Amino acid sequence: MWILQNVLIVVGSVAVGTLLGVITVWVMIYSFLITSRTDPTGTTMSLWFGGLFFGVPLGAIAGLIGSIYGVRSQCRRDTWSRVVWVGILFGLLMSVTSLTQSIQVFKNLSHGYGWLGNTYFKIACGTVGGILAAAGQAIYRLKKKTR
Repeated sequence: MWILQNVLIVVGSVAVGTLLGVITVWVMIYSFLITSRTDPTGTTMSLWFGGLFFGVPLGAIAGLIGSIYGVRSQCRRDTWSRVVWVGILFGLLMSVTSLTQSIQVFKNLSHGYGWLGNTYFKIACGTVGGILAAAGQAIYRLKKKTR
């Protein structure tokens, strides 16, 4: 079971890193282009190509390096609790709902990059859901110990 968990950590970290890389490049390009008052079509194409050619590889590499470091530094090989799996499922369900699709940044990502962007978004939401569930569970256990 821990092999599956490690694979999910690597895949999820690469997806989160990719999305964060794309969003970072979008913000950087948009902040540079908004001051130069360029044509809106040029701005859109710059955002699309910048996110695709710079954000995706840099974010994926950062996510891969971080996940490999995280997997290698684990001292225990425990299986995840039900809370973490429920968090992952909740994150995946939230990515499917119209609530998260209505956010403009992710709406542009999923429509602009097609099925690949939509897949990365769903994997990243599942990963973030699992991370938040694990963090909540750790906080709960810590509070329970200190009582």
